[in-house]
Amino acid sequence: MKSLARPRLGLETLRRLYWLTQQVLSVFFNLEAMETGLLTSRTIEYPFVIQGLNSLPRGNVLDVGCADVNNFLAPSLASLGWQVYGVDLRRFKLVHPGFHLVREDIRETSFPDAFFDCAYAVSTVEHIGFAGRYGVTVDDPDGDFKAAREIRRILRPGGSFLLTVPYGRGGKVIKPTERVYDRARLERLFADWTVRNRLWYHQDNGGRWDQVSENAAGRASVALALVESIRPGQ
Repeated sequence: MKSLARPRLGLETLRRLYWLTQQVLSVFFNLEAMETGLLTSRTIEYPFVIQGLNSLPRGNVLDVGCADVNNFLAPSLASLGWQVYGVDLRRFKLVHPGFHLVREDIRETSFPDAFFDCAYAVSTVEHIGFAGRYGVTVDDPDGDFKAAREIRRILRPGGSFLLTVPYGRGGKVIKPTERVYDRARLERLFADWTVRNRLWYHQDNGGRWDQVSENAAGRASVALALVESIRPGQ
C-alpha cells in the first residue's frame, strides 16, 4: 500500500520545537558549558535539515561531520527510523541501532556509488581542508569542492543534500578554522547540482537570528547560508 505523504512543517514551527527541546535538555545538562555560539546557530540549521527530510521516505542518510557535542540530529533521525551514517575523522560516542559511525575523510570515502538517499552537512564543509584542526595535517584549499564531489558520488540521483555554511561580504578565510562563503564560491560548490531552496540568516547584536535577503547577507561580515540541493539524475 502506498504510504501517505508526510506534511511539511513550517521552519518557524520547527525552530520553536527545537527551542523547547533545548529547555528540556537544560534540566539535565549544563548547556551553557557547550559551545553556546554554535547552539545559537543550530536553532536555525537543525530545523532547516528536519524540514528538508520531513516529507521523504525513511532511508539511508549521511551526517557529514557528525562528531559535534551539540549534535542532536543524528540520534533524533535514527529514532525516527532513518539509517544514519555519520562520517568524521573524530570519534562520536553515540550508541543507537540506527546510527553507524564511519571514521573516514569525506573527500574520499569507502561508500559505494548512490548509497545514500539524502545527506546533510551542518556547519562542516567550511572547515574541510584546513590543517590544524579535526585531525587534518595538510592544507587543501579545494577540500570543500572535493567533499561536494564525493557526496554527489555516494548520493543517489534525485537525492537531497542540505548544507549550512557561514556566508558574508567578499568571502574570506579564517585560518586555521574555516572559510566564509560568498556568492561566487557557493555557486562553484554547487555547480553540478540542482539548487531547490536557499535561505540566508543574520545574527543581530542581541543574538537573534533573522531571515534576510541574499544581498543583505552578502553585505554582512558573517551571515548564514542554508542550501537545499538535488543531485541530478543520470
